[in-house]
Parts: sequence; structure tokens; C-alpha cells
Amino acid sequence: MTSPKRYRIEIERSGCIGVASCTSMAPDFWAIDTENKAYILSEHEPQQKGDIFFAEISAEELDMLFNSARVCPVNVIHIYNLATGEKLI
Repeated sequence: MTSPKRYRIEIERSGCIGVASCTSMAPDFWAIDTENKAYILSEHEPQQKGDIFFAEISAEELDMLFNSARVCPVNVIHIYNLATGEKLI
């Protein structure tokens, strides 16, 4: 059984420059499209609001995805704790 989704990861696609450091850290979560921008793979059920794409993630996914956000050179990947609303990165 997987743990409940308690975090949300977001990417501001308009600011993405396609370096793909996020995909190297989490290749099962991110990919680069034909516009040379990162996107969340469909199996993670991404949603969209404007140019922000987001998905809920579990505590088990948090460390790996935190690292993918940390290595983004333009800081367009953010993670929030859904229980508290706190921005983690």
C-alpha cells in the first residue's frame, strides 16, 4: 500500500530552460518535450493551472523530487507540504 499523497510539486514551465538536471535526478518523474521544457510524466497525473504544472507526491517520493528541484538552475520547481501549506523548496 502506498502512503497518502501529502506534498505537491510544481513546475513553472515558462521559466524552464531545458537543462534537464531534473530528469537526471528523477527520470521516472520528469521528461523533456519538443519545446525543450521539463514536464511531469502522465502516470503521475499532472494537472495544469496557467503555465504551472503540478502533481501530488508521496512522502516516499519526496527525497528524490526534492533533489530534482534543488538542482534546477533556474529554480522553477517547487514543493509544498499540503498539510501545512509550507513551501519546502
